[in-house]
Amino acid sequence: MYSEQEQVDILLGLLAKPAETEIVEFKRAKNSFSDSELGQYFSALSNEANLKGEAYAWLVFGVDNSTHELTDTQYKPSRPSLDEMKKKIGDQITNRITFEEIYDLMYQGKRVVMFQIPAAPQGIPIAYQGHYYGRDGESLGALNLQEIERIRSQRADNSFEMRPAKSGLTSSEVLQYLNYKKLYERIDRRVPREESTILDLLKEYAYITEDHGSWAITNLGALLFANRLADFENLRFRGLNLRRYEGNNNLVMINERHSEAGYAVEFDDLLDWLENNTSKEKIISSRTREITYPRVAMREFMANVMVHQDFTITGMPLTIEIFGNRIVFTNPGSLLNDANRLIDLPPHSRNETLAQAMLQVDLCERRGSGYDRAVEGIESMCLPPYKVEAGNNFTRVTMYPKKSFKEMTPKERLMACYQHACILFEKDEEMNNQSLRERFELEKNKSSVASRIIAEAVETGLLKSAHEDNEAKKFATYIPYYG
Repeated sequence: MYSEQEQVDILLGLLAKPAETEIVEFKRAKNSFSDSELGQYFSALSNEANLKGEAYAWLVFGVDNSTHELTDTQYKPSRPSLDEMKKKIGDQITNRITFEEIYDLMYQGKRVVMFQIPAAPQGIPIAYQGHYYGRDGESLGALNLQEIERIRSQRADNSFEMRPAKSGLTSSEVLQYLNYKKLYERIDRRVPREESTILDLLKEYAYITEDHGSWAITNLGALLFANRLADFENLRFRGLNLRRYEGNNNLVMINERHSEAGYAVEFDDLLDWLENNTSKEKIISSRTREITYPRVAMREFMANVMVHQDFTITGMPLTIEIFGNRIVFTNPGSLLNDANRLIDLPPHSRNETLAQAMLQVDLCERRGSGYDRAVEGIESMCLPPYKVEAGNNFTRVTMYPKKSFKEMTPKERLMACYQHACILFEKDEEMNNQSLRERFELEKNKSSVASRIIAEAVETGLLKSAHEDNEAKKFATYIPYYG
């Protein structure tokens, strides 16, 4: 998500172009704009961005398309109305892909709405209401057959997700192996009566392929929607293993669960199991449950274990281990990003097709790595910071239950300070002494304690002053070193 200054820079860059292009469109949209036309532009701009090798295209309201002068727009003047429209358009787009972000910006006293439209995924042309749109210069029209095939041919890669997990199947066998009802549930659609319609959807989502009258289930389809992963020889050990131990080591196991079905089939049940096995029951006036870890953080870390695994590594299962003093998420595969840059970096996955597919069925978020939401959940409960360990063939994320400030180690306090600054920076805000005290639940008279932690973070290079020319320490604000 871009900061306000970055939004202005993008707008000025777009306005400086001599004319609209296949991936940039300006509209006055003085008071309103047709949903149908907006969906058509989404399809066209998304497809053109793919064909031009660009990550995004832009549709900008509040600008004259001829003069590029700001005209002001009152289109959907509230954030809820923009979000409602975003969902409405997404529901009618291929694979429910929708706007990467919608920026509502005031510039020079005039309102501009900028729609950031993601490029069509590799191999998947984007349709609106079943029709493919494209651009010829500034004109909107149907995407021609040659361009449709250019995009579709991109899928002829050899990624793990697209390889067949089981082939030579009849249509009935496909529907026996895959839990298509769960797919329709996750995308909030009614299951059709016609078998052919179900197969068409599975094919559109790249869960199955057809070859001269027989069918194959891709690894992607099996990983997400298999009724039993054991039915697919190469995926039988790709399920998630959850274990709960007594105390702080793995000598005595109290409870365990092994996922048997595809990730999308069991995801919510696995998350419930985690929450039930990390919560404590207390009897106050009545029996009540005390939540130990934020559900949102467990959800994001669990999704990351699935989507970031390295399928070339065997013999190392996906595991989530619950100890008395921590919960540990481990997946095969080295860390792709700097461990200190996980909160705000753009998404980067070794399994892009799986990541996109998990987004489509609401299992993970592609705007970021998931660490943003996890940290917000951790901070909401004032827990210690998460910790990341990475080896040549594994990544391990550890989350800890509530500790008082005194119980935290100096390293935990330092990293909590840094992660707090990162999450604020992602919101285009700056950390200060007060916000850090609130993060640690410290009283106002403990400002010197917070100041010492901030000074250490600056000294170690994790933070820097947000305004170098501001010498008043009392009002100083700070941002991460990369800001």
